[in-house]
Amino acid sequence: MTYPNYAAIIEKKKESTYFYNHIDNEKFIYRYPLIQYKIKDKRPCLICLKEATDDIHYLLKHKDFKFNIGGKLYDFEIEDVWLKYAQIQTWDGEFKYSVLHYMALNQENYSTYKKLESIVDRINYIQELLEKHVQLFADEMEAYLPIPLKVKLIEIKDEKFIEYKGVFNLTFNITFKTNLNIPDYVELEKE
Repeated sequence: MTYPNYAAIIEKKKESTYFYNHIDNEKFIYRYPLIQYKIKDKRPCLICLKEATDDIHYLLKHKDFKFNIGGKLYDFEIEDVWLKYAQIQTWDGEFKYSVLHYMALNQENYSTYKKLESIVDRINYIQELLEKHVQLFADEMEAYLPIPLKVKLIEIKDEKFIEYKGVFNLTFNITFKTNLNIPDYVELEKE
């Protein structure tokens, strides 16, 4: 069985909106996603951050793992649960990260990016956006920043259009360094 590589719409009724960032079918909550849907080793997984880690218990205790994904009902089993606490903060050293399909550009800054004629200007623009996204993550996670945050784009390996939520987005395969520790598989969001 293959799994769609986009956010699942979980139709479990409860008080929390962390699973889907909607108030109702018409109203969205614009915030950093504290539950992120991923494919890891060809298996679906959930990454939960901050207070959303409490809400995942709701899902686990009901033992009904039927999910509506893209209009199709899938029946899942839990393979394993892994809990890890991470102190998100800046350090003296640097951490190296590689990101596949980094969606740096929203509609507005995609237009700005396309107007840049120089490859140097385009790289600098992606660097600027990456710095903003890492800072946004640090702010949302209430990271401890005893040392000023540093972010360096090391390489843009590839750029590719991929479909995400019915829209084609320009994505980048990048490598960067930062002095902020970022938990594995966490997505850096475009603004």
